[in-house]
Amino acid sequence: MMRHWRALMVAALVFLSGCGWFRPRPTPTPHPTPTAMPSFKETLRQAEQELRTQGTVTLRLHESQVNETIAQLLAQQAQAGQTLPVHDVRVIFAQGQIQVYAQVDTDLGTMDAYLALNVHAQDGHVKLSVAEATLGPLPMPSSMIDPWLEKLQAYLDQWTQRYVVEQVRIEDGWLIVQARVR
Repeated sequence: MMRHWRALMVAALVFLSGCGWFRPRPTPTPHPTPTAMPSFKETLRQAEQELRTQGTVTLRLHESQVNETIAQLLAQQAQAGQTLPVHDVRVIFAQGQIQVYAQVDTDLGTMDAYLALNVHAQDGHVKLSVAEATLGPLPMPSSMIDPWLEKLQAYLDQWTQRYVVEQVRIEDGWLIVQARVR
């Protein structure tokens, strides 16, 4: 009975992929990386220093800085022997959203994942909300998104314990955050 079930699943997957149902979402071309770009950590360090000395800051993070940091973190976890089901992660700051493209290993094989996040300032904090999330052609289950989103929100909330975020916007490859000291 189990073999029959698996044979039906494989036949359905082959049929659906032949119909183009599993076509990957086209990944937009990343914005050009400006020359002499400091690292993600260095940019945050400079922003915190500016906040301490001047009381306000406009933090500008380019998508290439975020992508480099994500690649380093994934490489560190791989070197530590932690195999993650997520790879080839790419972040694009476009259309007023944080768009995340990745490959996710599932029981059915490797699938394209897409996550679009709206970002804004609310009550002095950076707030994220999911605009769209797909795994292959299907909506991504919230059980997959929520833990990751909670960790990201907790990281952002740590930073805003000492600072008030007044504005957040996305412009042509840049995440721009205006903040002041609490």
